[in-house]
Amino acid sequence: MNWTVEKTKRWLCSYGELITDIDTLFERADILEMKARSPSSPHLDGMPHEKSGCNDRMAHLVAQYVTLRNEASAKLEKSRILYKEIDRNIKMIKGPGWAHKKAVLQMRYLDVAKWYDVVDMLFGGKGDFLGKEDTYLRRVHKLHKTALEELTEILNQNTERKSQNDET
Repeated sequence: MNWTVEKTKRWLCSYGELITDIDTLFERADILEMKARSPSSPHLDGMPHEKSGCNDRMAHLVAQYVTLRNEASAKLEKSRILYKEIDRNIKMIKGPGWAHKKAVLQMRYLDVAKWYDVVDMLFGGKGDFLGKEDTYLRRVHKLHKTALEELTEILNQNTERKSQNDET
């Protein structure tokens, strides 16, 4: 597999998307749980109605709840594996500025941080930070670009090594 910077970025972003999906699944399950715990609303129109299948409603809600929780749990395990794989590769970045490059990628893709949060974390303590936030944001973007390029090279090297090991 030949890694490009764009492909590397999509791979990194896939973790954040997975986390968003997991959070949504758990939130949906929580909503279903609240619905299941709440009493059903009475019919106040004065007209006769068939008995509602309260047990059917409850069974349906419970089944949906269990399905969502199981799906979220399975994806959570997948996210743990992806997190470790991404972090392991990011930690292979070496050379000048390696600490900031790693931090940018880890914060942006593993912590799912916003750009200004990354800037603040890396450079917020600088004496000239206030008033120069845009300058530091551009600096973080440059670090990000360089880190992505280096990570792409690492991924290509790892893929090549794995390919050579598979041949032997």
